[in-house]
Amino acid sequence: MPYVVALLSAMLWLYYALLSIDVLLLPINTIACVVESVYLAIYLTYAPKPAMAFTVKLLCTMNMGLFGAMVAFLQFYVDGQRRVSIAGGVGAAFALAVFVAPLTIIVS
Repeated sequence: MPYVVALLSAMLWLYYALLSIDVLLLPINTIACVVESVYLAIYLTYAPKPAMAFTVKLLCTMNMGLFGAMVAFLQFYVDGQRRVSIAGGVGAAFALAVFVAPLTIIVS
């Protein structure tokens, strides 16, 4: 589900923006989180039951579990600038995945 991964990417960038106090990234990724959440709400409203259940599981696993675990790990075990660098690297990796994933259709 691309919306779930896009929401995770926006959440990761929002966390990075909060850590680095970046005034440009904060509003952009706040809006992105809202838009992706609206997309997901619309999808979940009209999706068939099996697809809806899969999306909810994916949403809980990735956006709550993975994001929550990463934030907890960085907050409790990593200090200072290293925390910002790791959060930025993870955010960049997921952002790359969001934009590269549609290109895999070209290969197949």
